[in-house]
Amino acid sequence: MRTAIAFLLLALAAATEPATGISGKWSGTGELKTPDGDAVTQPFWAEFHQDGQKVTGTAGGGDMEDSTPIRNGSFDGKKLRFQITGPKDGLVYQANLILDGARLEGTLEFSLPDGTPARVRLVLRSEPRR
Repeated sequence: MRTAIAFLLLALAAATEPATGISGKWSGTGELKTPDGDAVTQPFWAEFHQDGQKVTGTAGGGDMEDSTPIRNGSFDGKKLRFQITGPKDGLVYQANLILDGARLEGTLEFSLPDGTPARVRLVLRSEPRR
């Protein structure tokens, strides 16, 4: 009987433990500082599919209407890294984000066509599952 009760308590604890994965829909903003010091804020969204440490899915933002596929995605329990290619500009964007509860925060780095490095500060929140 004690074994059954102990097993039941462990099962309940595991069921109520918060998810530590990132699978699902996320949305938020990206903020880019322009060379003259102004900040431009635009929407950013993503849908992640996590399988162990591998992450796939789609992401998009700014004036893009559609999301683009995520490449080279990885998640180690706290750090998320992935790449997307802009469908209009062909630029490769490298995301480096940190998970903090239901929030991902970090940067999206890329180089402009002239080689100038640029960085967008991203803040995303997990959308409720339906």
